[in-house]
Amino acid sequence: MACTQPRGQAFFAGLKRCRRPERQTLPGRRMRGMSDGNEKTGTKQAWVRQGVAGLERQRFSWWRECSGGLADIGLMLPILVGLAAAGKVNGWLSLLMVGAYYLFVSWFYRIPVPVQPLKAFSAVALVTPAVTDEVVRIGAIILGASYLLLTWTPLLAAVRVLFPLPVVRGVQLATGLLLLKAGYAAVAGPELFLAGGRWQWTVAGMTVCLNWLLAAGFGWLMLCGLNSRRWPVGLVAAALAVAVAAGSSGYLATDGLIGQAVQPPAMGDWRQAAVAAVILLVLPQLPLSVGNAIIATENAVQQFYRRRAYRVRASRLAGDMGVFAIVAGLLGVVPCCHGCGGVTAHYKFGARSWGAPLAAGIFYCLLAVLVYCGWPLIAGFPQAVFGVMLIYTGLEHCLLISDLQAGPQLATAVLIGGLGLLSGSLVLALAAGWLYRLATSHRSGR
Repeated sequence: MACTQPRGQAFFAGLKRCRRPERQTLPGRRMRGMSDGNEKTGTKQAWVRQGVAGLERQRFSWWRECSGGLADIGLMLPILVGLAAAGKVNGWLSLLMVGAYYLFVSWFYRIPVPVQPLKAFSAVALVTPAVTDEVVRIGAIILGASYLLLTWTPLLAAVRVLFPLPVVRGVQLATGLLLLKAGYAAVAGPELFLAGGRWQWTVAGMTVCLNWLLAAGFGWLMLCGLNSRRWPVGLVAAALAVAVAAGSSGYLATDGLIGQAVQPPAMGDWRQAAVAAVILLVLPQLPLSVGNAIIATENAVQQFYRRRAYRVRASRLAGDMGVFAIVAGLLGVVPCCHGCGGVTAHYKFGARSWGAPLAAGIFYCLLAVLVYCGWPLIAGFPQAVFGVMLIYTGLEHCLLISDLQAGPQLATAVLIGGLGLLSGSLVLALAAGWLYRLATSHRSGR
């Protein structure tokens, strides 16, 4: 666009009066300074730039990233210690591989994506004597191959049809309620540490456990410091747990926590172990993984991190879970996945960027080195601290259903959540939710 003033007269004055041509923007792009949130972005590059700009506008704090990164240890450590103490996984190597998984998450996804043990898989392995270490290893390999099959074929896209938003919210509600239940069990139980130990007194005919006093004190500390930038709650919890563990680990029985290298099964036992693994471990875990660890996790990450979650996709989540499960089966360590409850835990305790999974990875690797060197620090972690963190995470996770409309959507989520809590099986709750949606859609079709 040319200027309207002649160049020969009052050149500088004319130059000031010339209107600067407006900058043209391409479709899908947006000029700096424009803040219209309803503007659609048509290209992936624009989405990435806006996500990075939003991340840069936030004030980075290593304290809060460390706090959020360690917010999910209350779910990982009890299951890992139980499996290692039962001789079904290698304890220190499991800690090391969990740390490596978190480091991979920090590098690949660039936002906090949780690493959690397989819940149904681990629960069956803990309470079923027929599930030996060979069955656990073969089950992890078969489950990992199933995840990769979902990634490399159109099966995952077909399965997503079974998980509309009300069903996903129902899975998240059931997960939150189960976290509340697990947190209450940890606080109300008589065991003070992960490796045992009971501290209780009888006052006026009533038994008082040290667990309750420790949980009440930490609960009060959490309420006071939830919005504190100077003392993040998750970091304070981890420091308190490490301090208690360092003072008590020398007085606890820690046999089996370090764990020996699990031997590969013999060829004669391979087929029997594979059949037992499919029936007892893979079938209960696979629907739960698809609903909670893949689809619900993708939804929760996008709910909290919005455009910064552009790297997190269901196919990528299933792919890295499959690779890690196969490696876990080969090495004899705890097989892990992701989980929507862990997303809430990381976010609510301060995690906002790649720094949180980086801090978690370093923590688990250092803990593995300490355990391998003969200092079973993990044995003395207090149950009450983990219980309070699980209760808070469960409450926040249950609030994700607030965006559902009253009616069939909310009823579906409440039905799945209630049955998941009462039965302890998300597979049964999912089946009931699907039947209810089928019945309501058939009724509305009439």
